[in-house]
Amino acid sequence: MPEKDNNIMDKIAESNKSVVTGIDEKDIEHWITISILGSEYKVPAGLTIMQAMEFAGYRFVRSCGCRAGFCGACTTVYRIVGDYRLKTAMA
Repeated sequence: MPEKDNNIMDKIAESNKSVVTGIDEKDIEHWITISILGSEYKVPAGLTIMQAMEFAGYRFVRSCGCRAGFCGACTTVYRIVGDYRLKTAMA
């Protein structure tokens, strides 16, 4: 039974990608791979961290701030593959 629920959620996440990001997949030329909590996702290059997570199917309902990097609510820690150092940025 849970397998069906996951399948439905995957379909919902897939159908919302262009709505959330304003990007139609057929117009995307360059893709990058991001990793969120050990899972990898292919997302269009050039998105902000928050937009990339939304494209991957994550939804932000609170604490995402102004979405422009002014208020600091979207401050995040990330790491680039092959680099041991942590980096910070506005998502």
